[in-house]
Amino acid sequence: MKTSDVDDTRALRGALGVFLTGITVITTLDKRGTPRGFTANSFSSVSLNPPLVSVCVSMDAASNKVFTEADGFSINILSESQRDISNLFASKRADKFLCSKWTHGYLRNPILSDVAAWFDCRQYKTVVAGDHIILIGEVVKFHSTDRCPLGYYGGNYFSPDFLPLAANQEEKKKITVGAIVRFDEKVLFLSDDDGIWRLPTATSAAKLRQMIATWGLRVDWGFLFAVFEGDEGHSIYYHAQITDDSALLAGAIPRAHFVPVADISDEKLANDATAAMMRRYRTERQHGAFGVYVGDDVEGDVCTVNKQ
Repeated sequence: MKTSDVDDTRALRGALGVFLTGITVITTLDKRGTPRGFTANSFSSVSLNPPLVSVCVSMDAASNKVFTEADGFSINILSESQRDISNLFASKRADKFLCSKWTHGYLRNPILSDVAAWFDCRQYKTVVAGDHIILIGEVVKFHSTDRCPLGYYGGNYFSPDFLPLAANQEEKKKITVGAIVRFDEKVLFLSDDDGIWRLPTATSAAKLRQMIATWGLRVDWGFLFAVFEGDEGHSIYYHAQITDDSALLAGAIPRAHFVPVADISDEKLANDATAAMMRRYRTERQHGAFGVYVGDDVEGDVCTVNKQ
């Protein structure tokens, strides 16, 4: 990867996105008592004595003045089932609080339901920093649960429940991270010397992204498609969609085959697990409802998470 200058804001945003974070919704009441809120991943612990936390709000945000002038605010750490809440509060919709469940906290700040944790804060200090304002709050009340928090990395959501699988150093099993990369109604396969089709894979998500980036592809990374364990180790597969076909026209991908979904043949695929994934992918794409498979390479469960 090249070293970039700081005036390359797109590259800078991408580099900052390498840092894994949680997702929070920051809420308060304006002077008329109307609830206001926005999604942020800039939350941080500042101090234990006194108990201080911080979050950043953009100078351009419509709610900037509301939060800087408020007596306090609450920080709601979203759970992994609350992607819709994250998207809702990241939007400009006026009915955010009508579309979500919440209650007033100790300081009257809105507290969202079903979150992983919340902190009800008194305004402690505001600091102007570049194009943002840092809100520092003194925690007055807080609550935590055993719900798994919602994670964010590289512009995509993820579930930290899957991180121990990839980070377990005690198990010396192989980790395979792959993707079903789609362009139009075709799926990208790579062929080996025997003519067998394989999905793009690497030993980590970062290496997979880097490999695809070296081909010059611009890809929108989607949600998880499958997580399973087999004799060869753990496998994690994602959805991905190519958004720019310039690299395809240039033939930059070695041994690439873009195969129509309807023409994918089990006999050409590398193994039974890949064949099972592609049969499921074809069926789910036809019905417009995708899920995440969790199990081993023989059996498991599919939980529907997305409709297209």
